[in-house]
Amino acid sequence: VVFSFLAILDGPLSITSLVISFSLIIPTFYGLFALKEPSSLSLYIGILCLCVSLCLVNIEQKGEKKRLTFRWAVYTALAFLGNGSCSTVQKIQIVSQNGEFKNEFMVISLIISFLVIMFFAIIKERKTMAINLKKGLLFYGLCGIANGVVNLLVIFLSNGRLASAILFPFVSAGSMIFTFIISIMFFKEKLSRIQWLGFFGGVLSIVFLNL
Repeated sequence: VVFSFLAILDGPLSITSLVISFSLIIPTFYGLFALKEPSSLSLYIGILCLCVSLCLVNIEQKGEKKRLTFRWAVYTALAFLGNGSCSTVQKIQIVSQNGEFKNEFMVISLIISFLVIMFFAIIKERKTMAINLKKGLLFYGLCGIANGVVNLLVIFLSNGRLASAILFPFVSAGSMIFTFIISIMFFKEKLSRIQWLGFFGGVLSIVFLNL
């Protein structure tokens, strides 16, 4: 979470969110090699689209002002690894506990996450933390409500009401497209034509990897 924030501060929201979303490849590979899960054509298409997308979004056109810095790349890579590791640990817990204690696992994980972030906030921002909390209270609340509603909706729809092959690609691709629209309309980010192509290739990758 921390490195995701740092990456967004240092680079474009659209590309940062796309690359971090690719972290689902880590639990996918864990399933393939550690759990011996069967592979599929959609998986290989997704990996191919992912590789092409990563190449395209990082291409600089002649005369284009450089925006993707080395520091941004480090933050994004750490956020990528952290996000993918979280999903992998969650998968390990589900397998080892036969699908039990999922809610307890998430509650404890979020509490630990909160304590770690609070620790860094007290060290780095103790003089301005109260002011920041007061100023950003509306946004923090909206973010929390949105996360909660989406998670509850996914749980509700995945309980036999909608096929996973439709639900998860739609949620993953939809969130990326929505983030892309926000970054273009509100943050006025500009992508080259090649980066546009790479972005939509990345959305396709996420869809195929979720099938």
